[in-house]
Amino acid sequence: MVVRDLASGSRGRHAARLGAAGLLTLAALAGTGAAHAGLATPRALPAGCSGTSPISCHYAVPPGDYDVTVSLGGASAGQTEMWVEARRLMLPATRTAAGAVATYSFTVNVRQPEGQPTGQGGTGNPGLDIRLTGSAPQLSAVSVRPATRPLVAYLAGDSTVCDQPAAPYTGWGQTITTAVRPGAVIANYADSGES
Repeated sequence: MVVRDLASGSRGRHAARLGAAGLLTLAALAGTGAAHAGLATPRALPAGCSGTSPISCHYAVPPGDYDVTVSLGGASAGQTEMWVEARRLMLPATRTAAGAVATYSFTVNVRQPEGQPTGQGGTGNPGLDIRLTGSAPQLSAVSVRPATRPLVAYLAGDSTVCDQPAAPYTGWGQTITTAVRPGAVIANYADSGES
């Protein structure tokens, strides 16, 4: 794992070993995405989004890191999962009560092609793709803006780490994203077949 800390003004890369230094790095990234909860008002889907189950959103942004804030909830109760790009899980199944809204923030790495560096595992669509699934996905608002100096952890590895294209196969790099706080991001460059 390589960490790039743009907050310090240094653009150098520092190798982090999988021992204590790696754990400290992961601890620095960890946090919660929950921002706040409130009462819901019935709304149409935000611009760029369509569907009911799943709800798909697409934003024409260039490759880079983006701060994404979503508000989940509506007039009826919901259960929503949030996936970005090539099946990177950002929010596991989350319940919202009828009439309530919960807001979550994440930092997302967008690249072209999506998925694995060789092009496996992604649609190849330029821009940011967000997909909300679950038994009753709810979405009331989305905000996407360029991230300012995020802490980036780069992953390199093989099929056990990479963004796998289809369930039930999933690399751990696709799901570690749920443990990362806003302002920090996982850039998964793992590729199937690498040794």
